[in-house]
Amino acid sequence: MKLRQYQRDALNSYYLKWGEGFRKPISQMATGTGKTIMFSNMAKYEASLNNRILTLINREELLQQFKDKLS
Repeated sequence: MKLRQYQRDALNSYYLKWGEGFRKPISQMATGTGKTIMFSNMAKYEASLNNRILTLINREELLQQFKDKLS
């Protein structure tokens, strides 16, 4: 799924902070803004670089959304 501009901007901001040495940047977005889609894209990208990914999800419906977006 293609990211919207504000999602690309959020990911770019995250990676920019990571590049500046911040190791635990936090993102906050409103309900319905596509956080799951954004994070799935991030996970796919990191996996393509052979980086390990840890995802903690506390709700079954969010886990299903995440699985759906990864496939």
